[in-house]
Amino acid sequence: VGRVAQHLAVVQADPPQLLSMIDGELSQYGWSATYGSWFPEWYLGLLDGGLRGLSVVDGVMMFVRANAAGAAVEVRSIEAPSASRVWHLPPATPAVLSACGPNSSRALLLTKSTTGMNFGSEWAQPRIEQV
Repeated sequence: VGRVAQHLAVVQADPPQLLSMIDGELSQYGWSATYGSWFPEWYLGLLDGGLRGLSVVDGVMMFVRANAAGAAVEVRSIEAPSASRVWHLPPATPAVLSACGPNSSRALLLTKSTTGMNFGSEWAQPRIEQV
């Protein structure tokens, strides 16, 4: 059994590219029209745990992380991925389940709701928050 990507993001380029996160390893894939499939182009590095979302928009990569220390949104340029900007979310932010970036200045978070329907378990309706 092969390794499975936990996160994927499409880079709108010509030809298109794909970013894949597998076990914390970020790689870039290119499209081969000859073979009709994706092929690995670059290994971009190892990212620390807690990743909840990966998006590529407007020439930047957006990572949303959540761990015991809290949640944060990190933005890196595709051209210079080592440089980044980080925004830490308020401690009161509910647990982040997943996330994406519709543009380079906004993140949509799917968070665990503390209210909502409870069917006799700990489950509650998730909700979408914009940051």
